[in-house]
Amino acid sequence: MRVLLLSPYPQTIEMPILEGGDHVITSNASPSEIDFSADFIICFGYRHIIQEQILRTVVRPIINLHISYLPWNKGADPNFWSWFEHTPKGVSVHEVDIGIDTGPLLVQTEVTFSESEQETLTTSYNKLCSTVSELFSKTWPLIRANEIKPTPQFGKGSCHRSKDKDLWWKLLSNGYDSPVGEIENIGSEVTASGLFWDKYDQEIGELKSSL
Repeated sequence: MRVLLLSPYPQTIEMPILEGGDHVITSNASPSEIDFSADFIICFGYRHIIQEQILRTVVRPIINLHISYLPWNKGADPNFWSWFEHTPKGVSVHEVDIGIDTGPLLVQTEVTFSESEQETLTTSYNKLCSTVSELFSKTWPLIRANEIKPTPQFGKGSCHRSKDKDLWWKLLSNGYDSPVGEIENIGSEVTASGLFWDKYDQEIGELKSSL
């Protein structure tokens, strides 16, 4: 079987596919540059939108590995928003449909961070990526054999665009190396009261008024 991996880091998930004797093709190019005639297509960290006409022509539903506990934190920056909005953390493997991370679930698992005070965005991101790679490795034979029944996502959850975090990103002390506790605190203050805005500079207040 020919398996197409759409990912900037395909080496993190290709081993179980190769061990099963399948031929792996990798790409991180835009959809217009890709041949979608493979027997199976898997996305992990793929930033391009796959158009509906492509989804209608593939042999089997495209599979996506997403580092959130769907339906929470669909779309961009799921790790950041799980801390900012105090929502469930986890990873999901799901089929791709015309929505943004809205397709039926194959498998998922929650991820706990017992020592969150020592976590940063980078370390928590790495843990989520490692977890979803391990989950895929364990379940790939079942997915390949169509032995897992897709189930619809339950509940509205949440969804974010890449630009949604811009307002809050400049408040972080050290970008991706900022402690997740700092992000939790900012998120809590945002939802707690209007006094939040008095604690930050005029530029942030002006950004808020433009929303």
